Amino acid sequence: MSTAFSPATCRAASPDPDPVPVPVPVPVPVPAAVTVDKLHHKADAGLVYYVVRPPEIHPDTPVVVSIHGIARDPDLHAAGLASLAETYGALVIAPFFPAERFPGYQRLGRTDRGTRPDMALDAILDDVALRFGVDSDRFFLRGYSGGAQFAHRYALAYPGRVRKLILCSAGWYTFPDPQVRFPHGLRRPATGLDINPNLAAFLRIPTLVIVGDRDTARDGALNTSARIDARQGTNRLERARRWVSEMAACRKTAGISPNIRLHLRQGRGHGMRERTRLHRETANIIGAWLFDDGPSLLTKAAQDREDTNSERDI
Repeated sequence: MSTAFSPATCRAASPDPDPVPVPVPVPVPVPAAVTVDKLHHKADAGLVYYVVRPPEIHPDTPVVVSIHGIARDPDLHAAGLASLAETYGALVIAPFFPAERFPGYQRLGRTDRGTRPDMALDAILDDVALRFGVDSDRFFLRGYSGGAQFAHRYALAYPGRVRKLILCSAGWYTFPDPQVRFPHGLRRPATGLDINPNLAAFLRIPTLVIVGDRDTARDGALNTSARIDARQGTNRLERARRWVSEMAACRKTAGISPNIRLHLRQGRGHGMRERTRLHRETANIIGAWLFDDGPSLLTKAAQDREDTNSERDI
């Protein structure tokens, strides 16, 4: 069965009561003004996350959470988005969801085994608030590939916590169909996961979807079930376009401003090489979307540093 958190289970794994953060090696260079630490949850040493600390931290420091894909490389997420700490003063958090403890984390967990990843993220954010004195109740959420699957499903389940949402190259999506069970649609699961998606609140979250215009390969990491192919398309690019289109239609029907954008990375696909350069190449786009006001600023950031990329409002 899925495992929830409780004081009893947490106490058994308690590490040092207040370990001193130690800067760790990272896979790509980071700005000199910031520090990257690898931390363990104070009450559950098995919960691990990377944090990028800006030069100054205060109670209203913005919190950015980035969720890895099935490569499970939170260090790359932290280092790749370190410029957000330097430029915007953000505290960047990159949780680690190891496969043995968090199977099926992309779907917010499995009903038969493992720990609930949504509850794990909540626990990590509580730990962040205690350590750094920041308000982590509401945060910016970004995910890549399998992490983008987790991110939009977490936002559907807990829309009040997510200030803005960025989804990069998700393999497949939860579509706004109330007749289809989660995670394919919005109907509550029959058993196991206590998830109740809130589409009305989710639609008000400003959302940016990023995908490569060559992300069309049906690789081993892609869910290629006939059910998903028929409903969503046969590759990440097609699935992103369909999902954005349907979510935009839902916003229009609900009378909500079209606060969803699709950003195509021209000449980009998927895989290890793309994952390594994605964070660096899109950091300015992510920063503009999260912290600057208005589509014009996002477009200007793209023109300044990624002239070949196309963007459009939906």
